[in-house]
Amino acid sequence: MSETRFQENRVEILNFDLREFLKIGNKISTRFITGSEWVTNILTDVRLDTFEIHLKVNYVVNNISKGDAMAFKYSYDNVEYVLKGTVEDINLYENLVTVYVDSVEHHLNRRQEPRFDVSFCGYVLQSDIQKPVYALVKNISRTGISLECKTDMDEDSVFKLDIFLSRDKIISMKCKALRKSAAQGTYLYDAAIESLDKNSSGIFEKLFSILLEYDDEVLFNYIASLNKQ
Repeated sequence: MSETRFQENRVEILNFDLREFLKIGNKISTRFITGSEWVTNILTDVRLDTFEIHLKVNYVVNNISKGDAMAFKYSYDNVEYVLKGTVEDINLYENLVTVYVDSVEHHLNRRQEPRFDVSFCGYVLQSDIQKPVYALVKNISRTGISLECKTDMDEDSVFKLDIFLSRDKIISMKCKALRKSAAQGTYLYDAAIESLDKNSSGIFEKLFSILLEYDDEVLFNYIASLNKQ
């Protein structure tokens, strides 16, 4: 049985058994310790302190090596688990990666809706007299987003955000900045979605139907199909 150690807002799990909260077929988000982009993968095997995930072939061949330090996120109900470990083995024939887990933490996920790690281009507009500023949307839920841009806004600022899935498929929304942090010349914002443009509702719902049911590859194919239209 796992033990726990409380540290501020997070809980470190000691003597963990991954099989207590991870199951084959679960979706798990993956990134390099030094990276910022999360990729969604499927668990194909779970053991005491190791697990196996299936990755896209180009990611396995071009991005990962044995010994690489990785971070992982997995959400269940209102709890989010954060795992850190190293790549122990790579199966190039089946695009499988085995990870040895060094540490596990979990915390309460207070978001009202499931969130998804994405990488969408967009533009932030604070008022009609200002020029739009490029933004990278890093995760999204039905009620909120996280984004990175070079615009310095105060917390509680209201702004317009246009997310470009393709040249013609644009999700326009009004947002309110809730939290702000600075990082290497840019600003990171957590924001609430206050309203959607009436022409964006159908695109927004289609996007979430894919995010809820499928993996990154299906989402990639959907975005690619939009750009061919």
